[in-house]
Amino acid sequence: MNAQQNLAVRLTERSVREPHQLAAVQPVRRSDGGRMCYHRQTLAQLEAQSSTLARAFEARGLEKGSRVVLMMGPGPDL
Repeated sequence: MNAQQNLAVRLTERSVREPHQLAAVQPVRRSDGGRMCYHRQTLAQLEAQSSTLARAFEARGLEKGSRVVLMMGPGPDL
């Protein structure tokens, strides 16, 4: 896989160019008035979250090329 096809590389590059660009919107609950409330995440926030997860993997001895399975429910953290 070359760098152009790597999602992590593309996310990092784009988050530098457009940090405040909206990256993801996830419905989370309804307000007391019945309106849907959303969790919004910018490219910079997504990059920061991705980097934090990568550092946690590295701290546990995982290296580039390691295969990882994440088991979690659907939601903004996914």
